[in-house]
Amino acid sequence: MRGEKSLSLCEAMSLRSGTIALLALAFALSAIAGCREADEPTVSAADLASFSPQPTPEKALRAYMKLLELRVKDPNLALFTPETRRLRVGASSTDFQQENELRSLRPAIGTISVRRRENLAVIRFASEHRKVPPYFFRRGGHGWMLDLATPRRVLVFDHANDWAFRSRDHEFAFAFDDG
Repeated sequence: MRGEKSLSLCEAMSLRSGTIALLALAFALSAIAGCREADEPTVSAADLASFSPQPTPEKALRAYMKLLELRVKDPNLALFTPETRRLRVGASSTDFQQENELRSLRPAIGTISVRRRENLAVIRFASEHRKVPPYFFRRGGHGWMLDLATPRRVLVFDHANDWAFRSRDHEFAFAFDDG
């Protein structure tokens, strides 16, 4: 045919080799992505449903611990207050951070002290668990939600990871009247 360029045998083989290389690369990338997905924990619909407001602050903390255990990173879960959800969008926690938080919570969970006032609650831990910060909760129309935004404003951590107040001028101060 006129105007069409015919390829030499070498050009045709080179083109074919390039196509095969691209296909091999695409296959390898999809295999890697498949492995990554296989490493991700699967979360059941029942578990996802449990990440909603809870009837008590204690149950909300337990739901949060389950979330950490399953390495769920969805910032829009109803377990979180609306302010926390806004704060968490775009901020990611790593599996390592979630694992560390869970590791510090597990031994302390049996020592909790819950302080409530109206729609606010704080879970504190015994003094031997000084590195575990208090957890703040707000009760909404459907139950208790975890507030991770308030501690970011009012707590500070030192070099030993002990927490202290940046300010005592906040609505949860009632839970710390004992000193």
